[in-house]
Amino acid sequence: MRLSFPIRDLYIAAIDEAEQFIFLTTAYFVPDRMLLEALKAAVRRGVDVRVLIPWDSNHSVANWITHSYFTDCLQAGIRIFGYRYTMLHAKTCTIDGAWSTVGTCNLDRLSLVGNYEINVAVYSAAFAQQLSALFAEDTAERFELTMEQWKSRPWYNKVSERILAPLRFMM
Repeated sequence: MRLSFPIRDLYIAAIDEAEQFIFLTTAYFVPDRMLLEALKAAVRRGVDVRVLIPWDSNHSVANWITHSYFTDCLQAGIRIFGYRYTMLHAKTCTIDGAWSTVGTCNLDRLSLVGNYEINVAVYSAAFAQQLSALFAEDTAERFELTMEQWKSRPWYNKVSERILAPLRFMM
């Protein structure tokens, strides 16, 4: 028996079809292996993959676990943007100016395979343009994390991320 996780499968299918860009906003970024591999494969195809997350979330464990993905993401060419000034709870994605999704689902295991969540997928250039404009506005005054910045973070952050990384499967 194969379990079905419709929102997760929706994301992966859309990411697999991306040709130009993926603009993803999520409160909690804890992708499973397949979702992360889909994003990395998109970058290898030349897709501009950008992820906007709150830099300090309202869930400290999720925050540390999210940070444990950054080295892998940055090495793969996934661009990480931090939203510093307030908790960001948006859950949106727009791809190639044609497909978008908005809903309650974060990119974490709990939301994708455990919780009851709802997203709507919209095939509309006008809607995708609006989401792209919002993404541009949300990232305009925020910072983009670079590998150099990430490598220079304090040693105690690196240790905390390593300690909490095994908890990824629970988040």
